[in-house]
Amino acid sequence: LLVGPEGLEGIGDLPLLVASEVIEMDDDPAQSVRRKRDSTLVRAAEAVRDGKASAMISAGYLQYAYFHPTFLYESLWNLMVFAILLYLLFWGLKHGSTLKVGTISLVYLVAYSLGRVWIEGLRTDSLMLGPLRIAQIVSLILLSLGVFGLLQLYFFKRRLPDIAHSE
Repeated sequence: LLVGPEGLEGIGDLPLLVASEVIEMDDDPAQSVRRKRDSTLVRAAEAVRDGKASAMISAGYLQYAYFHPTFLYESLWNLMVFAILLYLLFWGLKHGSTLKVGTISLVYLVAYSLGRVWIEGLRTDSLMLGPLRIAQIVSLILLSLGVFGLLQLYFFKRRLPDIAHSE
């Protein structure tokens, strides 16, 4: 079953279900489904619901949309974070005990979370909560914890809480 405007009848043996409206990329999805009852998306979903089709694929927006290679960005970001952590580790080993306990973990938390906030903002398939993606919210919370921990160590000159008792 093919859903679309009149004139698509010549495509193979697929029967055509005519729909006169189209939901555009810049349309609000929920409002468009309610307002445009004769859109290709609504008509295709109704066809699946009514048993006229067993599945629905909508690929019309792909010709207009460009996607970021977020896996590449994430890999490059992780390599950069790894390089920063290695640098800190070797710097700490070279300069004795100037690197406080927990610093590398907190820097990792901050750096990785910064990357997640940026990269998740580029994704198109994320779970949203208001204007932010859930992954961004979690990353912002972890980023705040990391910054708070670094402030505790270096600005307030306090040790981090330790669950293991040192003898």
